[in-house]
Amino acid sequence: MSVQPPTDAELDTYIRARLAGIGIDLDQLDPDERDPDTGSPSQESVLSSIRQLLRETVPAISDWEPPVADDAGDAGDDVHRLAQQAPPPLLYPSITTGTTGWTGQGEEDSAE
Repeated sequence: MSVQPPTDAELDTYIRARLAGIGIDLDQLDPDERDPDTGSPSQESVLSSIRQLLRETVPAISDWEPPVADDAGDAGDDVHRLAQQAPPPLLYPSITTGTTGWTGQGEEDSAE
């Protein structure tokens, strides 16, 4: 049995429930017209935009698999799980290299 993509009505129900869970009430927006004074979008505009995000972006992200190194060897079925073991990118890479930082590299040079 193949998986059927959700209908617009099903996605709208999902979106409204998720937004209500974080305190956003779409019923405060006009159903069809955006407000020219405040610039707030219409309910239909918000729902349409989020439906598009869910249909295009989410599958692209969920289908992503980490790249597998050429030297993966005989990892077999575990090759993708092992590829996720690579260290994540560092927000501040300067603290891991150079004369200062947590790696201790270069400390003996500064003691001279």
